Amino acid sequence: MLHLRYPKTPYAYLGLLGERKGRIEIETETAIKFLEKEGFTFERVMIVIIKECENDWEDVAPIGVEWYLVNDEEIKRVEGVESRVEAKLPDLVRNYVLIMDCTAATFPTTIAYYKLADRHKVPLIYVYWDTKELASR
Repeated sequence: MLHLRYPKTPYAYLGLLGERKGRIEIETETAIKFLEKEGFTFERVMIVIIKECENDWEDVAPIGVEWYLVNDEEIKRVEGVESRVEAKLPDLVRNYVLIMDCTAATFPTTIAYYKLADRHKVPLIYVYWDTKELASR
């Protein structure tokens, strides 16, 4: 589990979402519930999502979630996701203890998140959906 505690610095969560495909529970909420059990409280929750899928998730998204919209071509390429998300990271890492979640979306987004988390020294998590377990790097 994550072993980082900064009591006076707020936490932010940066996740991913792909197509809903009939799922009732949002991966973001599952991950945040795991982290809250460990004592984390998030002041800011941001999700990278393709424009076409935003409406699919609105009814189950956590209150106050910020959608960061990317286009369908960007989400399919590691470099596309990296360049778009990289633009948001300076603000997030300067003002929050950021935790990134690479659980949901495409393989290129997962690779891009891994590279970004490594480059910015940000914790990265993954939720095993079937077993509801959390892995972290």
